[in-house]
Amino acid sequence: VGRMPVVRSVYNGLKQIAETVFAQSESSFNKACLVEYPRKGMWGIGFVLVALETALISSGGDGDPVLRWILLAMTAVWGWRLSWHLHRRNSKLPEDPRYAELAEADGRPFAQVALMRVFVPQGIAMWLVATPIMVGANNQDVVWWLVGLGLAILTLGHVFEGVGDAQLEKFKSDPAHKGK
Repeated sequence: VGRMPVVRSVYNGLKQIAETVFAQSESSFNKACLVEYPRKGMWGIGFVLVALETALISSGGDGDPVLRWILLAMTAVWGWRLSWHLHRRNSKLPEDPRYAELAEADGRPFAQVALMRVFVPQGIAMWLVATPIMVGANNQDVVWWLVGLGLAILTLGHVFEGVGDAQLEKFKSDPAHKGK
């Protein structure tokens, strides 16, 4: 295995991940993040990357090219907004104490708890968000009124998220609400 260039890289990477996740030592893994890319709190970029990959891969297929790029744009706007919001909210904070509480209550090593209660649910969420994008990007029969409805729902969602973010920021900035 060590002499096969591609196999060696894949094997060594998978081995390192497995050793980290399944190690019995608490010191092997103490944060609910394997890779903070491109920086802390920005896991929403994963949605953008999935949509971009789908658009690029499906560009050789039979799907409608306009719909493919509309889906990418919709996902990119939402994913970048989510990433920006999470980064702004969490970048100066230490690791969320709820992760440590999860591991303590569970009794298993932190890495195993993080895998099953953080990474797997995030992966499922990404897959659920990506499924309509993958199907839509390869769909030949576009129902344009449905695309318009999707754009309207996305816009309404952004308005609600923006208003909610502003209300939360105002609430937290009031000294009377310190620690709430």
